[in-house]
Amino acid sequence: MLTHHCGDRGLLFGSLVFLCVGVITVPGGVASEDKQLQGPQRPTAPSITHLPEVRVTAKLRPMPLPEPDEATRQLGKTPGAVNRVEAKQYREAKTSNLRDALDYQPGIWVQSRHGLIETHISIRGSGIQFPGAGDERGIWVWQDGVSLTRADGVFSPFLFDPLFKKELLVWRGASASDDAASALGGAIVARSYTGYDSPVLQARTEAGSFGYVRALLSSGWVDGPWDGYTAVSHFSENGFRQHASGNSERVFSNLGWEATPDIQTRWIYEWTQGFSLLPMTVTRQQALEDPQAAAPFALQNNTRRAYTFHLLGWDSSWLCSPDARLDFSAYWMYSDISSFVVILFNELANDFGGRIQYTCNIPLWNRPNECTLGFYPQFDLLRNNQFRNVAGLPGRLLSSRDAEAANLIFWQRIPTG
Repeated sequence: MLTHHCGDRGLLFGSLVFLCVGVITVPGGVASEDKQLQGPQRPTAPSITHLPEVRVTAKLRPMPLPEPDEATRQLGKTPGAVNRVEAKQYREAKTSNLRDALDYQPGIWVQSRHGLIETHISIRGSGIQFPGAGDERGIWVWQDGVSLTRADGVFSPFLFDPLFKKELLVWRGASASDDAASALGGAIVARSYTGYDSPVLQARTEAGSFGYVRALLSSGWVDGPWDGYTAVSHFSENGFRQHASGNSERVFSNLGWEATPDIQTRWIYEWTQGFSLLPMTVTRQQALEDPQAAAPFALQNNTRRAYTFHLLGWDSSWLCSPDARLDFSAYWMYSDISSFVVILFNELANDFGGRIQYTCNIPLWNRPNECTLGFYPQFDLLRNNQFRNVAGLPGRLLSSRDAEAANLIFWQRIPTG
């Protein structure tokens, strides 16, 4: 055993001597082999520098008009029959009045008067028996935060152009929505195009039988905190029946300003001027004998309607905090309507109104809570003059009266879930 160990030590010693001699004899060759065995040198790992944490936060833009997805979500929360009609659903076909926009919507009955641009509209039967003179009752119609329904409850459908709107929201019944709080039939809320969702330049033309022509030219733009939308439209037709022609011209424009990320304001102006001949009603027998004939009374007295309409509105929204918002609006609406029927009446109306609405979304007892408080004041100053219709010309003055109407609506909604 001792001899064996000594031999091992001698062998190990000899190997070390051989390697040392080899290294001394051929140092270059060994150095080269060392490099090949070791391979390329790895670069030194760079030092890691930890930067301080940076957080980017932003508040929701206080859009007075929610985006389409948000509008659909809000409709889905309504405990009643509601629906949203996008402009693309009716702009692909003839679009001359509210009937073309709301036709085939459940619970809504819309019918053209005398086949013209004027319409008679009823939601769930409200106002269906009101004969009127091109006016409707029982429905509250809003456009961009401005009420088109006057303080006396009258809405004139011929003053409404669906081509300027990007969507229509319909609530059925007075309890379905805040905007329908004082209307038996419900509410229609129209939202117009702005510079953000309108093409830079758009032209549209419709043409059909009986001299039907419908044209639209619009433009939208955005420049920093400002945006705007302007549209002009024309309508004219001869009508299927005798004494049934009509025409109208409209101008609509809005200007938006984002003063700060939390404050937005939009100004609105609309002008409408129109004229239509009224063929009036005939008996069933007369309609069967000559479907295109006008009533003899209409031809003898040149029954017709002329109207001029101006609307100036302001709508603003302020995001007070991430969970609270204030909406303000104010408007002035002027209408001059003259109707030559059995009697000639001229109606001049000045409407003033506004809206203050506070909405907060603060949890209550660890449950979702959205509280809304609103105040809608409306005032209407009306002058009505009636004359005898003498072969289509104003005759003796029959009556003249001034009327006033006012609405002061307070409401509160606190749903929890």
